[in-house]
Amino acid sequence: MRVALPMISYHSLEGGKSDRIYAVECHPEIEDGLVTFVTGGGGGEGDVRVWCVSRVSSTACKEESEAKMTPKYCGSLIKGHPGACVNCARFAPDGARLASAGDRGTVCVWTGNPQAQFWRNCQEEAIDRWMLPHSDDVYDVAWSPQGDALVCGAIDGTVSLWQVSQRKKIKVITDHSHYVQGVAFGLEFLATQSSDRTVRVYPYTRKGTTQRIHLGNGSVLQAWPDDETNAQDAAAYSFQEDDPISNDLFPATATDKMNIENKKQSKLRRLFASELQHKGFFRRLSFLAESSLLVAPAAVANDAATAENKFGAVVLDAKRPDMGPVAYLPAPDGPAAAVRACPTLFGEEMARCFAVCFSDSVCVYQVPTSPFAAHPLLLTRGLHRARLTDVAWARDASMLIIASSDGYLSFLHFEPDEFGKRQPLAPIPLPPLDKKAAKKNSESTQLLSPSDVIHTEPKVSEEMAISPNQTESQQPSGIPNDLPAAVPASTPDESKPKKRRIAPTLLTTIPPQSSSSSNFG
Repeated sequence: MRVALPMISYHSLEGGKSDRIYAVECHPEIEDGLVTFVTGGGGGEGDVRVWCVSRVSSTACKEESEAKMTPKYCGSLIKGHPGACVNCARFAPDGARLASAGDRGTVCVWTGNPQAQFWRNCQEEAIDRWMLPHSDDVYDVAWSPQGDALVCGAIDGTVSLWQVSQRKKIKVITDHSHYVQGVAFGLEFLATQSSDRTVRVYPYTRKGTTQRIHLGNGSVLQAWPDDETNAQDAAAYSFQEDDPISNDLFPATATDKMNIENKKQSKLRRLFASELQHKGFFRRLSFLAESSLLVAPAAVANDAATAENKFGAVVLDAKRPDMGPVAYLPAPDGPAAAVRACPTLFGEEMARCFAVCFSDSVCVYQVPTSPFAAHPLLLTRGLHRARLTDVAWARDASMLIIASSDGYLSFLHFEPDEFGKRQPLAPIPLPPLDKKAAKKNSESTQLLSPSDVIHTEPKVSEEMAISPNQTESQQPSGIPNDLPAAVPASTPDESKPKKRRIAPTLLTTIPPQSSSSSNFG
């Protein structure tokens, strides 16, 4: 492993000072050892910036390594979050779309080419932008494994589920009573985590020709006993919604007062930290690759020896959330803020890896298929001077990028078999589209090469239309040259059909009238 910490100001304030970074995400395609990634954060500009960096092996010389490990700026997407902070950015599994979320309730879906070179060229006028309105700041977004749905978590306590293929909001979840700081999509489940100290898991199914997602009844996990003897009581008991700040141990609702003695006997403890204990903005949870195992940050446990709270992360089984945590991962320093699963499987046992981002350190764990055990592989700490906010994997597990609120990124470069023999990457799933959406996509958004440009169906105004006397080279700059030429406006004589002159036909003769009759002469 090689560590790089380039002193680059990724998002700058006035005067050149580096501002905080809240999001980092890698494109799924790696071309000639080049990893394309995006960043989002402060800086006051509200832009999503595109970068690229080369992979480096341990055998490379120092001069070559320093040159390759320095990220190169490619461009910015600046029209999605003007004047707002970008809190999250995530590529769809196919790499053709990018979802970015920020303050003021702005969520943008940028539709481009699945090839990484297209995003490195970063021509914003060639990217279709779709705005998803929300009522308040959005902290986290996640794509479905098929890439056809997007889930967004906002600080108003709502979770919005969007069918991106149809550009429709299909569900709004209002089960949380405080900020929603993390969302995750699995193969069969959708999970959310909030500062109300709960994790909620919802099973979902797909129905109809459009494969629309339908959510089932969710389960909530927020407390567990100190010992295994009271696990059954904890599974049967459900806390009521309460203020996570004012009550640190147990809620004080009328229903809970009736069971105070039972709660004291079972010694139920909150599994997740309160806002006072967890001072970060995010609780980004993640499903492990091709698994129902869910890793949730911001966990807290009580140390019986010292009577102090210890922070970390917990591993849950989404199929059996009533069984409680599968494993507890202690933190070397402070609460965990984010978890990212590695998209690659390792070894014959198809082991899975994931990274947990704590306050000042990152730990990588490996989980074999059976039996379950979370083995720590590496721990890095002291790379940054402020709280860590996000972490991202390269698709082939050759690189891990760490983001911090100090405004800098650190890069961990791994050898090909450092975590075990890499299994062949699974094919990137394509989103299921209905016939109408597929036809529209093939006509307006499908690209064949990185040089191609995506255009949605444009609404050409009257002043942009081509006049009859205007040649193709004199088209206004607002109309792309590759669009079909506009039909010249027809003149009044050409637009209306000419009247046909009908000749009279003699049918009979009229006899002459008498003199007494009126003469119309």
